Amino acid sequence: GEINTGRYQALKIKESEKNWLTDHQKKIEAANSLEDLNSASAEFENRYPQMDTETKQAVGEILLAKENNLGGQVDQFINNLNTKLTEIRQAGEATTFADRGIINTKNKLELFRTKLTQSREVFYSKNSGKIELFTGQQKLLEANQYLREAVNFLSELIKSYTG
Repeated sequence: GEINTGRYQALKIKESEKNWLTDHQKKIEAANSLEDLNSASAEFENRYPQMDTETKQAVGEILLAKENNLGGQVDQFINNLNTKLTEIRQAGEATTFADRGIINTKNKLELFRTKLTQSREVFYSKNSGKIELFTGQQKLLEANQYLREAVNFLSELIKSYTG
């Protein structure tokens, strides 16, 4: 699923950086002069911003995939609950309380997805070139809080029927 895609992207970035660093280490070891070392240092200095960005994006990709996966599970719970509520309605029982609870849950999920989008924008910022890892993580924590609230709504709904 999405988590595996996130891990794959992160591993791909890690492998690319590892290969570059290994090659760069060989250049440093083969340096015969101060000029060679200065050249290798300049290469690293030029590469560092890319490494910093890719590393933060890899972290972001894994965290985003995890949250997306959890959100998908909540969507599935809502679908299952809607199926059960249809059965309950067809049996002649009122489901008004549960229907309102589903609406509240979906509203929390919408807020969750808004925060995920904001986080994704931080991790893939085209404007600044520098990714603020902490800001992206904060948006993910906010998203996760909305997801927790959605799950709490679902739990209360289920308890109202199961006791």
